[in-house]
Amino acid sequence: MQASAPASSFSLCAFLPALGLILFIADAQHDDAALHAREDVLRASGGVAKLESDLVTTANQQLIEFQNLFSDLRSGTAAECDAIANVVLALYPSFASFTVAGRNGSPVCGAPSGAAPLDLTQRPDLRQSIDLKTFVIGGYKTDPLSGKFALAVSFPLLDDAGSVVRVIAAYLDLSWLQTVADEERLPNGSTITLLSAGGIVLARYPDPERWVGRTVPAPGITRAISGGLSGFTVESGGIDGDRRIYGFSRMKGAHGNTSAFIAAGIPSSVAFAEANSVRDRSLIALIIIAAAVFIIASLGSELLVLRPVRALRAAALRIAQGDAASRVRMKGGASEFLSTAATFNTMADELEARQGKLGEAAAERTAELQAQVGLTASANSILRSTLDATADAVIVYDPDGVTLAVNERLRDLFPDGIAVTQLIGRPFAVSASRLLGAFDDAERAIAAVKDSLTDGDRTFKEKLFTKPPVREFELFSTPACGRDGSLIGRLVAFRDMTQERELGRMRTEFISMVSHELRAPLTIIKGYNGFLADGDAGPLNARQAEYVSEIQKSANQLIALVNDLLDMQQIEAGKVALAPAALHVRDCADATVAASAPTFAQKRHSIVIDVPRDLPKIWADPQRLTQVLANLLSNAHKYTPDGGRITLRASLAGDMVRISVQDSGIGISKEDLVKLFTKFFRSGNRAARAEDGTGLGLVITKLLVELHGGKITVDSELGKGSTFSFTLPVAGSGGTGPPSAAPAVGKAP
Repeated sequence: MQASAPASSFSLCAFLPALGLILFIADAQHDDAALHAREDVLRASGGVAKLESDLVTTANQQLIEFQNLFSDLRSGTAAECDAIANVVLALYPSFASFTVAGRNGSPVCGAPSGAAPLDLTQRPDLRQSIDLKTFVIGGYKTDPLSGKFALAVSFPLLDDAGSVVRVIAAYLDLSWLQTVADEERLPNGSTITLLSAGGIVLARYPDPERWVGRTVPAPGITRAISGGLSGFTVESGGIDGDRRIYGFSRMKGAHGNTSAFIAAGIPSSVAFAEANSVRDRSLIALIIIAAAVFIIASLGSELLVLRPVRALRAAALRIAQGDAASRVRMKGGASEFLSTAATFNTMADELEARQGKLGEAAAERTAELQAQVGLTASANSILRSTLDATADAVIVYDPDGVTLAVNERLRDLFPDGIAVTQLIGRPFAVSASRLLGAFDDAERAIAAVKDSLTDGDRTFKEKLFTKPPVREFELFSTPACGRDGSLIGRLVAFRDMTQERELGRMRTEFISMVSHELRAPLTIIKGYNGFLADGDAGPLNARQAEYVSEIQKSANQLIALVNDLLDMQQIEAGKVALAPAALHVRDCADATVAASAPTFAQKRHSIVIDVPRDLPKIWADPQRLTQVLANLLSNAHKYTPDGGRITLRASLAGDMVRISVQDSGIGISKEDLVKLFTKFFRSGNRAARAEDGTGLGLVITKLLVELHGGKITVDSELGKGSTFSFTLPVAGSGGTGPPSAAPAVGKAP
């Protein structure tokens, strides 16, 4: 029986839809009961609110009649006025008390007897009634004569001239609430409660004596009435702790003044009793049926399902253990299992027959694999030949830094006696010193390769020099990834840049010569064009002025290009002489931003300077630092749309100060970031191409920063702005340069 429990338990899943249906119907009945209860309490509370409104309207009409019928209320003696007040109280039970007072609040008469002077500050409705000469509702208050909560009303008594001579201060009794409670025929345990706007019980049925004057502790009710809404319901605990469905209506006087709330409540247990009973009966019936089905299913599954399955399982295990001749012996059971057993035996026969064919297939597959091995060897040979034919010296490492392959070009870098094959299979840490010993600064070369191997995601580029005879190499290191994007190794290449650098030097000298030759005629062109613009050759018409302006603009661009070319040539030739001094970064930042302010104003850029004034001084050439800042700010201005934001920051980073220029511009693509500091490089981005530029500003900026002993980096993403950051050394104590300060004259490292 225990073995059949899982199958029987599965059969119970058929009852889950029935259970869901019962719960769904129960929930629907619960919602329907709640809807009816809410309609009942809203009808009851609305009836009370309407009755109160009718009572106030009737009281207003009665007071008007009293003024017209009983002139003694206006001008009679106290005894005459008392007689009328007692008659009113006897004939009109809706009044709890009736007082007539003078304009200053002094009582003239009242019923029941014992009227005291009226405090006009406690009854602002009296003063309002006197001032407005009309009926005024004062809200629910404690009647000083009867001692009960009642609705205070005021009515002015006018003389023939229309002046107020006295005022009626009356309280309307709340005993009519009990009548409403009886007429609505609410279920047992229901309540009707009159609440002030502050949550104080003014009247309650049943048991008014027990609850009047108390504050409702239920947060649900207090939040409801504090909103000042009408015609809404809430299910909450009441002042007596019982949970009810409450319906709220505002109590209004003849003039619409909100004075209190009426809350009619029906016990939740009564409202949902029928729905809960139907649900419980349905669940009990479902449980009984499910238990019977479980017992029957357990017995049936054991006899009709589990025993045949065990026989099939035992035969399968024997075949798995090597007994290919094993077969299923089944004498009884469902026809489906008998058919399955026959099929199983047929399968066993086929399996036994195919075992003989498996050897043949294995032999064929072995031959295919041998052919593939031959092809792989041929491909490896071609790959080796291609690698050896490469002009660059190449090393391939696995993710752990073990050498997988090298090419013959690497032999030129080895010390005497080192064979290329000795590197294969060795970790970089073991072969590093002998492998890179050919370089002038071997430690720097080792550190560069080591850094590239430990950071699998980045691409590295480093400049290295060999021992005499000196050759210049560029180290390239890039990750190698599989089709799924996982790191499978890293390729390190050494490219001989000696001849290329010599060509670059010759090109630089040529550019320098041409720039010097261009400067003189450009200066003359700019000067004479200025004379034309100033009208020295006569007045210009609009078209001539436009042409002169274009000439001046183009001349300025050419002069800027010539100056950039000369600057770059001077730096690369090692002819730039720095005059470093201890500088405050904030002073340089303020001065540079102030000088560029008119330019920023053209595109309404907002400039933020986030440079602490207590930042340590830096050791830098003030003129060249200003040039670097101006270049970066100009670059940010060019590629930031109108109304954008540019931020200049500085912070301490060890013994260096990091200065950053961040913009909210068009950003730079990953492809352009690699070429950003290349001479004459201009981005292929259409928005970037729209701006003027020589392609030399960032190159000069990088050379000047490196000449100071710092580094420049850029962080950018297309469409999300750019951040250029560079570092400069902190000045030493006494305003001297740091031990590691850049040389005063020389090339950028």
